[in-house]
Amino acid sequence: MKKVLFLDLNGTSVDDWDLSYAGVKAIFGAYKKPVPSIEEYVSAVASDGGYLQFYLDRGINATRDNLYTIFTPAYHALMKELRVTPGLHTTLRILKDAGVEIHLISAGQKDFAEPLVTRASLQGYCESMHFHVHDKAAQVKAIIQGMDYIKPHECAMIGDLPSDMLDSKRAGINGVAFLNKHVPRELFTNIEMDFAVIEFEGILPFMLER
Repeated sequence: MKKVLFLDLNGTSVDDWDLSYAGVKAIFGAYKKPVPSIEEYVSAVASDGGYLQFYLDRGINATRDNLYTIFTPAYHALMKELRVTPGLHTTLRILKDAGVEIHLISAGQKDFAEPLVTRASLQGYCESMHFHVHDKAAQVKAIIQGMDYIKPHECAMIGDLPSDMLDSKRAGINGVAFLNKHVPRELFTNIEMDFAVIEFEGILPFMLER
């Protein structure tokens, strides 16, 4: 049985690619640059989980903070459309009742991510929440090192991007790919993972097997 689950927020706990794309359009509009398609955006950020290079490559010379000041209001304006991933609460409740520790890890800054956490009602499931994390592997390693009762092979990370799987391998833990409808499956070709699910509940057998 796995003892710890590292949980991704955007695209995994919540279905929010459309909201993120609204933020992307706002940024390109502000800089008067042609807006890429949502497919181009998803494919570009899926490989490394970053977004700054996506804008730099398209002629937008800005800092992360510059981008956030435009992206966040555009995203938050559509919060009523934010959808919690089906089966999320039931699955997290079963895991928590079974003794699995759940730690949320998000690249989003705290002021951006906390309203999502509240809307998705994640507070009651998570032992800890880590925001503005740009190196998930390093953060996971640090958390595990602080828990002397946990071994890396007893941990898993679930995320919807190939970069999440790469981070899980760098951290020495199990990687579970959440194959949602937004990220093309072919992007996971040749990506090492330990398990893959189409529905969130599908993680239960993997996490609870003894």
